[in-house]
Amino acid sequence: MTTRFHFRRRTAASAPILLAITGLTTPALADDISIYGTMHYAWEVANTHDATGDTTDDATGVNHASVLGFEGSEDLGDGYKAFFVIESDIGGNLGSNNSFVGIDGEFGAILLGQMDTPYKNATIDWNVWGDTSGDYIAIIGADAAGNNNFDVLAPQAIAYISPELDGLQFAIARIALKDTDTPGDKNDVAWSTSLTYDNGPLSAAIAYESHDGDTLGLGSTDAFGEDAWRIGAQYSFGDSTVAVVYEDIEHDDGTARQSRAAYWLSFTQQVGNDTFNISYARAGDSDVAGGDDGARQLTLGVQHAFSERTGIYALYSTVDNDRNAQYGLAGGGFAASGPGRDVDAFSFGIVHSF
Repeated sequence: MTTRFHFRRRTAASAPILLAITGLTTPALADDISIYGTMHYAWEVANTHDATGDTTDDATGVNHASVLGFEGSEDLGDGYKAFFVIESDIGGNLGSNNSFVGIDGEFGAILLGQMDTPYKNATIDWNVWGDTSGDYIAIIGADAAGNNNFDVLAPQAIAYISPELDGLQFAIARIALKDTDTPGDKNDVAWSTSLTYDNGPLSAAIAYESHDGDTLGLGSTDAFGEDAWRIGAQYSFGDSTVAVVYEDIEHDDGTARQSRAAYWLSFTQQVGNDTFNISYARAGDSDVAGGDDGARQLTLGVQHAFSERTGIYALYSTVDNDRNAQYGLAGGGFAASGPGRDVDAFSFGIVHSF
């Protein structure tokens, strides 16, 4: 039995766009220290459709999750190993991304530090346009208010990852939340768990996450809690791959408990060094009185690999919001300017890994 790690969101180990472009595999943890990184920049033209009309944002040299990382391990004998990862966003602070230390053995692995949650990692490898304007986090992981609180990097976490047995693996994490609502209350926590299957052409996952008190992600603080679950599968046949994710999020803002369901569909076709993809996500109306707060995201794009480490891509992604919805292109940082306002973007990017 082996332990499979999925905690490196923004490197070739777990960002599918980089895997598709470069064909890189996860660097093996070695007894010495390894240095790795990714340079990912893009030219983007986004339209946020504000109240006064279409507003176009033309930006070049946009940094999309470029990182520099260090990793290493030590053989402790008797089948045990200590390991660490220190990963930093380019332009950010040291250790601003996945950064943790752990012990690995026949029992599995225990990690302490800052890391992507099991809920996030459960379907992350299927997200073809991860860390771009076409990222599925525009819908998947976002609540009815458009806040993505369930596809995030978790600070102050302790996690357990089981050994892999015939493709099955279990993961669970406890995250201490920084309470900002109630002075002196330090007991807010989040729990995240997943069960994944990865064997040959078929991958499947089911995951659950709950926030007791403050939110874990980018939304406003929340003293009432929220939870989410998702289930999905991916299947490859020949040069084609299909994937589907279904998710339900419940969010309590103190006045009402909102529930919304969403799904994401993806079809990918490999043609030589080119990879074509079409993805569609749909967030249904929440059960709050008045509703009409659903949204749709459509992404079309192509990736071209020059080599194992260098590639380019072009994509177009659009979010169509219902009258009371405010979803944006979260992967590109393009928010809707108000309820019912649509967002779309064209991106051309270059990715180089080392």
